[in-house]
Amino acid sequence: MPGLQHERNIRAWLFKILVNTLKDHIRHTQFWDTLDRADEQLEMTVDPESLSQAAVQDVRKALTQLTPAHRVMVVLIDIEEFTLVEAAEMLRIPIGTVASRLARARLELRQLLQVYQSKSSQSRGPS
Repeated sequence: MPGLQHERNIRAWLFKILVNTLKDHIRHTQFWDTLDRADEQLEMTVDPESLSQAAVQDVRKALTQLTPAHRVMVVLIDIEEFTLVEAAEMLRIPIGTVASRLARARLELRQLLQVYQSKSSQSRGPS
């Protein structure tokens, strides 16, 4: 198949299938509206790895609080590193819509994870 000869094209094609499958799943269940309680449970000890895991859990929890339209942008572009154009093609929406949803999603995440921003600015001290 000519369109599948490039590894990046294959990856985009597979993610497009995944996105469409998830859309179908969402229509039948309210998967995005429920939190997976098992993922939120952590055994906390005071070591760097545990602290890192806590941060990861906070980011995961923040992602679950985004709308599905915003979450998919963060996953495709920020986590899976697809371009805006590739995400627009996979989701069959205009690139401007992708860009605006991504901007809104990042703003929401920034607000949800504001506690990290505050700690980060305190550790750097006054500018």
